[in-house]
Amino acid sequence: MAVNTSPNASVSISWQAIALMAVAVALVVVVRATGPSDLNQVDQPLQAAYVADILANGHYIVQFDQQGRVATKPPLYNWLAASLIRVRGKPSEFILKFPSVLAALGTLIVTFLLAGLWLGPWTALAAALILASGHHFFKMAYLARTDMLLCFWIILSLYAFERSRADGGPSIWNLLFWIIQAMATLTKGPPGPALVHVYVLGRLALERDLRGYLRLGAWWGIPLWTALSLAWFLPALQQGGEPFVERVLKGEILFRLWGTGPRAGELQPFYAFFPWFVARFLPWSLLATIALLRRGKSCPLRTQSPLMPPALWLGSMMILLSLIPSKRADWLMPVYPAGAILAAHLFRQISNPPEGPPERVIRCTRLLFLLVAALMASAGVLFLSIFALSSIHPPATALLGTIAWQASPWIAFAAGALLLWGGGAAWTGMRRLMPRLALGGFLTGLLALNLIYYHVVATPAVTLDGDELQQFMTQVRETIPPGEKVLFGTTRTPTQFFLLSNQLYADSENIIRSVSRGRPFWLVMRLRELQYLERGRGVSFDIVLVSNYLEYDEARLALARWPSREHSVRPGQHQE
Repeated sequence: MAVNTSPNASVSISWQAIALMAVAVALVVVVRATGPSDLNQVDQPLQAAYVADILANGHYIVQFDQQGRVATKPPLYNWLAASLIRVRGKPSEFILKFPSVLAALGTLIVTFLLAGLWLGPWTALAAALILASGHHFFKMAYLARTDMLLCFWIILSLYAFERSRADGGPSIWNLLFWIIQAMATLTKGPPGPALVHVYVLGRLALERDLRGYLRLGAWWGIPLWTALSLAWFLPALQQGGEPFVERVLKGEILFRLWGTGPRAGELQPFYAFFPWFVARFLPWSLLATIALLRRGKSCPLRTQSPLMPPALWLGSMMILLSLIPSKRADWLMPVYPAGAILAAHLFRQISNPPEGPPERVIRCTRLLFLLVAALMASAGVLFLSIFALSSIHPPATALLGTIAWQASPWIAFAAGALLLWGGGAAWTGMRRLMPRLALGGFLTGLLALNLIYYHVVATPAVTLDGDELQQFMTQVRETIPPGEKVLFGTTRTPTQFFLLSNQLYADSENIIRSVSRGRPFWLVMRLRELQYLERGRGVSFDIVLVSNYLEYDEARLALARWPSREHSVRPGQHQE
């Protein structure tokens, strides 16, 4: 396989490549969006509350969550989501997550461009598709969190740096590099620029060209980056006051860096990121690790090796993240594109070995992936058997395990067909030295495994709590007449987001004050707290709706109306 090692080489991105990457992201969204809603998982209620605070209250500088606490992250994601919702006219889970979807597509495109600079067109497209098939990418691409957006800004910064370096002098890429640093800062604070700079300075140090940092425009770029970041930070500090200092500056930066205070529960050993990387990026993490550990002519640590940039990217960012005592697996998002590039390069070699006797590592890795292909095909046969048994004798499926009991027959059929075809294609492609067929087979198999996970195994698929919450809030939206006042109780769910109503933190004192004003209002809060309020304060409410959804402490949500009219609970709803 010819490898393009020219530092000025580039790969022009074609419409066909963009279409393939768009299809990959579309498949991720389809698999995730057709499964049970996970909007009530992984801190997404906080992101939903921040967006609702912008739309309902106009808090663009500092946002607040359901309980009146200041937002822990800068507002760029919230601004994007709120803008999209204003265009659409009403909230939805898909629109709330759409900034992550767009960032995922952008991440694939920039991964393609970076891999093309170093390793040529085949590896570039393979790297983008491998990245899209990763389990953690599947998760973060359709999640209302800042991680995927930050990942996009980080790798776009790396691309701007590489293009500036290739130009060898002042260019538009210099300006874009520093503007992107500000975008990363406005997404998640200092971590994004820190990860970018550890790669940039490491690359320049290896090439003994630290003056290249000045050619990047550091003398004017750092002030520009600082000014753009302070344009938000200073007003936020003024508006947020002491809560902003405690929750953001101390809680999110100082305590996390030292692993103290509320972050003490996130303490992890130095090596924690490596097993997380391996587990969440299987099977490609195996290829990336093997590519990093090769020696001789294939060693990626040689300065002239085309694998040096992605190897430095993965290693430098992993080391920097490992130095922080407080750790979360989601921080690995900017590392996966580098792993995908390394994996794509080695995959081409094991699926189409060069002429002559292959290296031992190539032979062993090839046998390993032939085994993976065989396991995928075997799993496909198992799931097709589940589908067949469910139509002949449904109780028999329980004998095949928990997954068979939980999965619908059509999920079992789709997963089985994809796994069987994917495993067979991967095996055939590896045996007949057809890398495109082999790669397509593995990607198809991983799509099937993610389908099983998000529709059967993941927590929302088991509890269905996200779907039940959305059904309840849809009924609430249909019940409350337009323009009437709504208060929200101390829930941990994104209730405000579904109505985009004023986020008044409705503890018992706020509710009593609203009653004393004598103006009618609606109230969404936990049923048991509402009943305590009625008994303790002697206030009577009409409980109009009660949810099937259970909060974390097994409490149901209720929609109540004041002043009290005829008590009416809809048929089919349950009270505690």
